[in-house]
Amino acid sequence: MDDGLRTRYPRLARSHFVVTSPPSEAYNCIAWAAGHDTEWWDPLGFWWPRDALAEWSLRAMLDVFRILGYSPAFTGELETGIEKIAIYGFENDPKHVTRQLESGHWTSKLGKNVDIEHELDGLCGSKYGEVLMVMSRPQGARPRGPIPLVRRGVADAVGA
Repeated sequence: MDDGLRTRYPRLARSHFVVTSPPSEAYNCIAWAAGHDTEWWDPLGFWWPRDALAEWSLRAMLDVFRILGYSPAFTGELETGIEKIAIYGFENDPKHVTRQLESGHWTSKLGKNVDIEHELDGLCGSKYGEVLMVMSRPQGARPRGPIPLVRRGVADAVGA
C-alpha cells in the first residue's frame, strides 16, 4: 500500500519503506515520536506537554524532547542501548518528528495519514525539509510517571 507516498516523498521511492498502520486522526508525528498514540500534540491547539515552550519552533520541539529525557546526538546511526528521535524542518520551522526503531529504521506518523517505517533520509525533501536535529536518550530512560499534558488553544501560544 503506497497511497501516493512515493509521489509526495520522492526519496521514499529510492529507499526502504513500509506502511505499518491505517490512517488515523487520533495522533500526529510529535506524539508518535514521543511514544503516544492517543493524543494530537501541537502547541497551537490540541495537547502539549505542560512545561514545554508553547510555540511552533525548533526551540519548542527541542524543549518537548528534553522534557522526555533526550539530548542532542551526534548521529542518526543505530547505537545499542540508545533511543533516538529526529526533527525535520527548514531552519527554525520544524515540520516532522520521527523515532528510531530497534532495527535502525525509523517510524513516522504522516499527519492524519498512515504510519510508516523508513530510512532517515526517506522523508527529506520539499515537504519536510532536512533533518535539523537528532536527539537521544538511554533506552528505557523515560520520565517517571505520565507527562502532564494540557489542552492548548491558539490564544495560549506565545505571541498570540
